[in-house]
Amino acid sequence: AETERHPIRTALFQQPEERALYDAYQAAAAKLTPTGNVDEFLSAFAPILPAITAFFDAVLVNADDPALRKTRLGLLQAISAMQHGRADLSHLTGF
Repeated sequence: AETERHPIRTALFQQPEERALYDAYQAAAAKLTPTGNVDEFLSAFAPILPAITAFFDAVLVNADDPALRKTRLGLLQAISAMQHGRADLSHLTGF
């Protein structure tokens, strides 16, 4: 079954780590080209790792508020989708 895609509603962000991760994601995504390869992906993705760590250290993804939970999941889905067509991360633990 296809996973439900969730929109990113930045107005719902409550913690600075959410905004920091979103901004880092936007900067990384802007560096990717449609024909990019694994090296391009890794070069764009590596700088957002500290923001990912800070996000998971400070933010409860499964928030009680369904809209907030969905927007947080949407952000993680967008980050995960960055590798589509460039790298198969399923071979790494946690993906």
